[in-house]
Amino acid sequence: TFLLFYFIDEQVLFFANFVVIYYATYGLIYILKFKYETKFIKPLMIMVLLSGLLFTPISYTQQISKFYPDKETVLAFEFLGNQSDYSSTVFSSEENGILINSIANRPNVIDGLSIFDPLYNERSKEVQDIYYTRNMTLVNSFFEKYNIGYVVIDKTMRDTIWIHDNQGLLFLLKTSVQFEKIYNSSNIVIYRYIPKDRKVNNI
Repeated sequence: TFLLFYFIDEQVLFFANFVVIYYATYGLIYILKFKYETKFIKPLMIMVLLSGLLFTPISYTQQISKFYPDKETVLAFEFLGNQSDYSSTVFSSEENGILINSIANRPNVIDGLSIFDPLYNERSKEVQDIYYTRNMTLVNSFFEKYNIGYVVIDKTMRDTIWIHDNQGLLFLLKTSVQFEKIYNSSNIVIYRYIPKDRKVNNI
């Protein structure tokens, strides 16, 4: 549902609401005018409809906090968009790619749409290699190739990609002077990458 808004123009969705409202109203009028066999069915139908109208928004409101991206995630990517260089690519998981594009307004290395790229398999393997390497030379080469300036690590990545915090890229992020932590929340950590031959004093 969330991705649907990226592929359908907001104006189309706006006018589509009028079509839905029209048919919903037509259906309601039909129910009210329909001649039922017993007088008890009509009030029962109306009560069922009103109950649905009442409890659906309540149920929806309770589920909002569980939707992805949550508020914490949005704030993290907004921070990234406000503080990072416009041309810098962001390295994260494939699942975060579209959020990097849409919220942070920055290019990513790989996302859900990259599957249509003829080089998708090659790039996906490169990403996996970077996840699990402690070789900073390999990381420097990869980051230079894709002009990567920032790394985003979220809780889902920590739980699914690595076994422990000293594995692969996680170890380098903590120990290498080429990575500077610029954002930290309970769910997301953002690092700025500093190329070996260049020192950067500001975010």
